[in-house]
Amino acid sequence: MKVLHICQRDDLATGGAARVAIELTRVLPPFGIDAHCLFVYGKPGAFSAELPDRTRHLGLTSSRKGLKGLGALRRMVVEENFDVVHHHDGLIWTHLATRSTGGIRRVGHAHLSPPDQGGTLRNRFSHGLQIGTYDRLVAVSTDTQADWIASGFPERQSIVIPNGVDLNRFHPARPEVRHAVRSNWGLREMDKAVGFVGRLDSEMKGCREFVDLIAALPGSFFGVMAGDGPDRSNLETYARDSGVASRLRFLGMVDPALLVYPGLDVFVMTSRYEPFGLVLLEAAASGVPIAMIPGSGGSMKLADRLGAWILPDRSSECFAAAVESLASKETARGRQVGKEVLKTFSWERAADSLSKLYLELFAPSSESFSPP
Repeated sequence: MKVLHICQRDDLATGGAARVAIELTRVLPPFGIDAHCLFVYGKPGAFSAELPDRTRHLGLTSSRKGLKGLGALRRMVVEENFDVVHHHDGLIWTHLATRSTGGIRRVGHAHLSPPDQGGTLRNRFSHGLQIGTYDRLVAVSTDTQADWIASGFPERQSIVIPNGVDLNRFHPARPEVRHAVRSNWGLREMDKAVGFVGRLDSEMKGCREFVDLIAALPGSFFGVMAGDGPDRSNLETYARDSGVASRLRFLGMVDPALLVYPGLDVFVMTSRYEPFGLVLLEAAASGVPIAMIPGSGGSMKLADRLGAWILPDRSSECFAAAVESLASKETARGRQVGKEVLKTFSWERAADSLSKLYLELFAPSSESFSPP
């Protein structure tokens, strides 16, 4: 069976959806699935460098080229005999392309909640198009699945397949690796490093609250922000205005992210909404203790399973006290969460479930959903 995963950009800064698509493309072949990943916008980047033989690009410069892309995508699906198209992208024109292509099955990956039905006309159209396109929906968490079901997608045609973590890549670091990483950040042995990994998008990720946290901590605590996004410049200004610019390290995109965790004493999550929280798995597998302020989405349940310290509110004072406490416990760092817990979040386990879903799509009793 041949499957095409569709993503927007081959760019680490675009978020976790492309990472999930690449990891699934990597691990599906041993399960009998000839998986490939397509990036519709831009040039080849970091993701395709990891998996050059199974990635391709349409090379569109913007969404204004969608009409051109629609035809190119349809031709690719037909000429290369794909059986299943697996959407990770949320784009209107890609869904129009696959919906109008006969003989294939379509899967949607719910990395986020569905578009707002009460929002703009574009959002309402996108919502109806996505629900009407997918034969099956894969949700990253029960919370995300519930949101899609509440918006009209049939529960019987949805499944939860959590994201995974590669324990061969993410694991507690050797002391010399930790020392090298921290030296590169200009930290002394006595300093404490508090980490944030993700897109610098304050509205969703609560990035300003990370700056507030560093301001509330003693002077020996330093903040490390790995990632890029639309709010980086504003955050750098906010850090200067808050008097903590000298204690913040803006690393930009770090490829791979596993190069960040060895230097951390505590990993924190400040997101207001986080449907899964892949970075929580990475931090836990790397043996970094986790503190988190409450938000919405499936990440709260994941953090609880991983033994994170979940704060009762989003106050910086309460947050700082928890982080300071975790950082003082030397035995906490380097202790990986029980491997049995982490194994339930392996990419191979996700691929096993997904391959069975693909095969089910072609079973005689398989149902396709048509909106009312």
